[in-house]
Amino acid sequence: ARTFFPCILLVIAICWSLLLRLLERLPLSASGAVCGALALVFLIRYVPIYQGYAANHMVVEENLRAIETLQPGETLELSIDLDADYRFTMFFEGSYFLTNFRQYYRIPAECPIRFTSQEWDLSDVEVNGAKSEFPALEKDGELLYPIFFVISNLGETCQFDWSRLTYTITREGRTYTLADDGQLWEHLPDGSTTLADGSCELVMPFSYTYTLLYISAGDLERCFGITADYDAARDCYVFGQG
Repeated sequence: ARTFFPCILLVIAICWSLLLRLLERLPLSASGAVCGALALVFLIRYVPIYQGYAANHMVVEENLRAIETLQPGETLELSIDLDADYRFTMFFEGSYFLTNFRQYYRIPAECPIRFTSQEWDLSDVEVNGAKSEFPALEKDGELLYPIFFVISNLGETCQFDWSRLTYTITREGRTYTLADDGQLWEHLPDGSTTLADGSCELVMPFSYTYTLLYISAGDLERCFGITADYDAARDCYVFGQG
């Protein structure tokens, strides 16, 4: 989008030039009406954008204050309540973004980060003793887990294909391909495939970047037989081998 921006500006300049030539041929009252209608359209389009960025700005400022006041030995609490349509500093969209966020704001690697939210119920995720950087998410009765972290730390394969937007997953000696349309295909020993499930959805809870994908607890259990125990004392979903 940034590389295409000069072209957009050029098109806008051409359109304005043509509009001004058109307005010169119209009576003054008609020209005023056209300008007023255009101003109204622009205002209607601009207000939601302004409101979105303004709401995100408040959360960003809250997070920056938390970074500025962070003391050695403390846990850094960062809110993830940012609208993806007006996003910036989206540190929770994947490990790449979180690592660069730490480096940019000089947050020590040993400093623990805890995400907070007013929109989601957040809980820790632990698999075979390893703790996920990103939390389990729950909203409207649906519980979501970060799929790559859970499956790979159970000792299975979970590899994302960026060209096809699919996951190759192994589970108990079986190999599957999970597509972004929810179709789960099992690869059979004779080289053929069969549809194992038609509604095993990959969930992008924050934006459409594919850098952090989740799966619902129901789909994870139904399709792969993987469940977690909830440790209320630690507010943590714990997965074990098997």
